[in-house]
Amino acid sequence: MRTPASLYGEDLKTVGEFTVEAGQSIPFVLSYGSSFQSPRLIDPFRALEQTEAFWRQWSDRCPGVWPWTEEVKRSLITLKALTYAPTGGMSPRPITSSVMSNCAAWVNCSDSILHRKVMRSFSSLLSLTQSQ
Repeated sequence: MRTPASLYGEDLKTVGEFTVEAGQSIPFVLSYGSSFQSPRLIDPFRALEQTEAFWRQWSDRCPGVWPWTEEVKRSLITLKALTYAPTGGMSPRPITSSVMSNCAAWVNCSDSILHRKVMRSFSSLLSLTQSQ
């Protein structure tokens, strides 16, 4: 793990305490690989920009579903992130609380019209993705 935050080992865990001021960002980069090779260095802020641009471009293919366009796009991204690409199968449950909170608009949606629009938009985007 690489970060400018001060970290230390405690009870076989990596821990740290730090303060983040308003407008400040502190990156954490977690890598994996062989213990005898150094992981590729990445600029975390650039990687975040590229990831956001990719998902914006992907979700912008969704037609507007007024008044829920932003919620539908956020849900589409969550559903796409939960999809296993080789088979198209969906993960049975999110594995992190951040994914779960992003999923809340879709999972807890009591409006069946919105649910149908999300699923219709998601199906359309999946067909577009698979045809490319």
